[in-house]
Amino acid sequence: MACTVLEAEVAGLRDQLAQTRGSRRNRRAAAPAGEPLMFEGAPVPDVTGVGAATVLAVLRARKQHPGETQKQLAKRVQVSDRTVRLVLAAAPDRDLALAAT
Repeated sequence: MACTVLEAEVAGLRDQLAQTRGSRRNRRAAAPAGEPLMFEGAPVPDVTGVGAATVLAVLRARKQHPGETQKQLAKRVQVSDRTVRLVLAAAPDRDLALAAT
């Protein structure tokens, strides 16, 4: 009897978790509440599937290490090179976004 009650409770908790948890991509892409993160006086660009903090980290790394390749920047920021490409493509300053391949 106690095992059945426990199983029912676990099943209920799993259902609650499934309802409250969105997809992983949606959670990362959600805009944080409050002030937007700024980079050189402008809000960081909105990149689908990439958090604002990651976008900021990539842009800062690009500015501090302009001669590095996208792969090197990805290793430095600890993200994929695809993420670096997405961020740099969305960067409004094309001089900053230019990356060696």
